[in-house]
Amino acid sequence: MFSEVLSFAIAAAWVSLATVVAERLGTRAGGIVATLPSTLVVALYFVTVEQGTAFAARVAYAVPAEMGVNAVFLALFVSFSNRGLARALAAAFAGWAALSAALFFADPRGMLLPIIVFVALVAASTAWLRARHPYRQEAGQDITYTPREIAMRGLFAGAVISLAIIGANLAGPVLGAIFAVFPVIFTSTMVILYLRQGPSFTAATGTTMILGSVNVVAFAVVAAFTLPALGAGWGTLAAIVASYIWSAAGYALFITASHRAVRARR
Repeated sequence: MFSEVLSFAIAAAWVSLATVVAERLGTRAGGIVATLPSTLVVALYFVTVEQGTAFAARVAYAVPAEMGVNAVFLALFVSFSNRGLARALAAAFAGWAALSAALFFADPRGMLLPIIVFVALVAASTAWLRARHPYRQEAGQDITYTPREIAMRGLFAGAVISLAIIGANLAGPVLGAIFAVFPVIFTSTMVILYLRQGPSFTAATGTTMILGSVNVVAFAVVAAFTLPALGAGWGTLAAIVASYIWSAAGYALFITASHRAVRARR
């Protein structure tokens, strides 16, 4: 019960922060914040405590492939966003369910194949969006948030991730990975931004989140080695530090590349 409560609290705080950052500072910062490892950190920690390091490592092995599936989820949402929220969600979850089922039956035993799948799906999703649905990154909006709005955002995310953690504890390693990175942060962030800012702003944020999903993969790759070597506490901490350093470096490179692209167009 403690793991579900803690996961609820972290997911609630995280999606509220990601949404506020996206609207206040723009689509780039919001997309990066939304893809920092958060709920997966809690999931893997408690899986390690309750089921051992070997089981947790197998969960981590499958995470990159499932994050690739989540990239397709975002690409489908963005592609259908101009047709209404309901259709965008239906298309995104249909694609997610089909690819997650394929991952479950593939049952990857190592890290190489899931990383290859992740790179392929992210590359395909990014290329598709750039070719068919190019969205300009937008500046943030000056909006005053009420406590009720922020609380409702958090409750939406927290409720779904709690169910995901319960499922991960009851399932095997691959299903555990699927549940551990269930796109609750992606879904809640997309829905909230869609309702508040409209499809264009939401689609631009979703495009950034696809590239930012590598942050979660970095955590999983490091955790697959640090959890068996260092245990639940220190292994999780080492993976967090490594993934957040990676995230900061990636964000700096992303901003630099964006500025260069802007100057080149002038």
